[in-house]
Amino acid sequence: MPGRQSDDPVGVMQGAVKPALLDGITQVNVSMWCNWILTGSEPLTEHVLVAGERNQDNPKAAVAKHFFKWTRPGMVRVEVTGGDTAHRLIAWRQTKPEAWTIIGMKVKGAEEMTIKVPKVDAFKKATAMVTTASSNLKPLEFKTSAKGLTFTWPAESVITITTLP
Repeated sequence: MPGRQSDDPVGVMQGAVKPALLDGITQVNVSMWCNWILTGSEPLTEHVLVAGERNQDNPKAAVAKHFFKWTRPGMVRVEVTGGDTAHRLIAWRQTKPEAWTIIGMKVKGAEEMTIKVPKVDAFKKATAMVTTASSNLKPLEFKTSAKGLTFTWPAESVITITTLP
């Protein structure tokens, strides 16, 4: 579903359709991980993030399916799952050693979405918010374990997880 517009209330990610940016994918493998290192010193520097899907005819190639603008510098890692119809898009960035923000966005096709965050000390003071088509930003419950945190949120929603200082 290329170019799907996000209802992200904080304006971190917005839909954009620019197929020529397929070269923005720096790594694609069987598990569909895409990494893009963002650069820029300005806090609102805009970069376009491209998430692709594996090309069935050429497993080493990717077909660009989702395009999002990421408006903060930092490292972004994206996971796209669901085969030909990607069901989830997850991106996260680290602004400082103790501060992380995770953006998870639901694409039509599944009832809920789950992300497991690796064990990071900063997440001991994490806060999670979720926005759906029928509700404004509200807190989201999450589970903790020795391996990290697990967040689950409803379809057609955007989640923002931010660690506290």
